[in-house]
Amino acid sequence: MMFNGPSRLARANHFQTATIVASVVTVITLAGCGSEPTEASRHTAPAPAETPRATAARQSAAAIGTLSVYDPKAIILPVSGAIYLSIENHGETDDHLVGASSPAASVVEMHESFEQDGVMRMQAFPEGFALPAGQALSLAPGGKHLMLVAPREAEAATASESGAGARPQIELTLQFAQAGDLVLKVPVVDPTALLASEAVPASEDGSS
Repeated sequence: MMFNGPSRLARANHFQTATIVASVVTVITLAGCGSEPTEASRHTAPAPAETPRATAARQSAAAIGTLSVYDPKAIILPVSGAIYLSIENHGETDDHLVGASSPAASVVEMHESFEQDGVMRMQAFPEGFALPAGQALSLAPGGKHLMLVAPREAEAATASESGAGARPQIELTLQFAQAGDLVLKVPVVDPTALLASEAVPASEDGSS
């Protein structure tokens, strides 16, 4: 089912966000930049820790059961926002990301962006994203992502508890069918800096 959105205004706002991000990608390209057993209870993420599949330079930001979350990042714009991250299922049982919420937005929705006939489009996934055993789910620019509807900029810009000058963070709750709820902090980054630091990957069906 194609994205219908909560309202005409919200739909217009999110497409404005997509246009802004697409413009950033264009600028970066022209500049030569870019590089590429469980409980169903609420769980607050512990401090980052190594996992069997993590390297010395790549630590999980949060974990619950056999699931590990890596590299969470958020972009916040006046009209909308997005969260990108990856989730690895180290277990032998399938799981499912069934929802997400944040005090920094009215609603958090799961979407996938793709290009069709030269036009950027979005598809909503109200049923969530699958997390097969032994596999990873990537939420990245140009593909699957968490959309922040009507972000609350004042809350989103609150500095982290680590002291003055720290990078702004927002709180995010990921809701898993098997593992339960995982609460973590997501750094807020500049859209240009985010897209300049990594290549924009294609979505799983080969579109971008």
